[in-house]
Amino acid sequence: MNSIAVLSPYFGELPFYFSKWLDSARHNKNITFIIIGDVNMNISLPNNVLYKQYSFENLQKRIKEMFGYKSVIDKPYKLADYRPAFGLLFHDLLDKYDFWGYTDLDIILGNLDKYITTEKLQKYDKIGVRGHFSIYRNVSRINEQFLNTNMIRNTVTYKTAFLNKGAFHFDEDWGVGTRFLKQNILIDDLLSPQPVMADISPKKFNFHPINRDIKDAIYVWKQGRLYETSISNIGSEQKEVMYVHLQKRTLHDFTDGTVNSFIISAHGIFELNSAAFMKLSKDELTSQWAEGSFAHYCHYYLNVIKSGEMKARLYKWLQI
Repeated sequence: MNSIAVLSPYFGELPFYFSKWLDSARHNKNITFIIIGDVNMNISLPNNVLYKQYSFENLQKRIKEMFGYKSVIDKPYKLADYRPAFGLLFHDLLDKYDFWGYTDLDIILGNLDKYITTEKLQKYDKIGVRGHFSIYRNVSRINEQFLNTNMIRNTVTYKTAFLNKGAFHFDEDWGVGTRFLKQNILIDDLLSPQPVMADISPKKFNFHPINRDIKDAIYVWKQGRLYETSISNIGSEQKEVMYVHLQKRTLHDFTDGTVNSFIISAHGIFELNSAAFMKLSKDELTSQWAEGSFAHYCHYYLNVIKSGEMKARLYKWLQI
């Protein structure tokens, strides 16, 4: 059996629903999850979840020692651009595994075995092209591939991503997502013919998964499996998904500790069939934050500017 380690560097306060992330990780026993950071980990961890205390200052030092003192790592958010380098940066943690990868803590996992099969691991060198979940074959040829600086249309090289402020999304389409495909690396993108994950748009309050024709989604987690349905069709047939990505959201967990099943909605996380969730009318579930409202878009794009992402987008558009 192939061994897989998935890294999650994290600095600051843990998400309110971190216990649910742990529940979902616990059920994926064939993967070792390694959280690296300075969080206050005062919670019992499953056997397949490890925590490595690491200050952001020490990580900055390690990056600059490996890629030069001009490397930009001014804030934890910038770590996303360094994800393709984790195989080198954290080789001491990853050497014993056949595959390594990265994921975020703002997701709830479903049954990963269904999507990361033995057949796929034999065939592909990389599975996933999104920063919220990707894994790589742990060999030098793949671990060092991001260092290739050949000019490829509509992409940036690691030097551009590492030496400039802002979010260049080097871990996704602007970087290795496209560059690896052009360099003949075998990839299962998990997006074709349709995405197997639910990547929730941060531009709307209601759950609107990107590239999916559903605008009021909710997710039901049952003993390690994750299902997608909608507010307007509660109780209808459900579609299983690999994970749900809750980017740029503050969701409260209204459950009482560890539960075997729960609902993930734009209004929070509730126990399945809980009175608190069921008594909300459909109007209440859909009206608290109007989609497309001027105030909401202002809030979203202000965060884009503050994070440095807008500056990076302008840089890329001018360079490519």
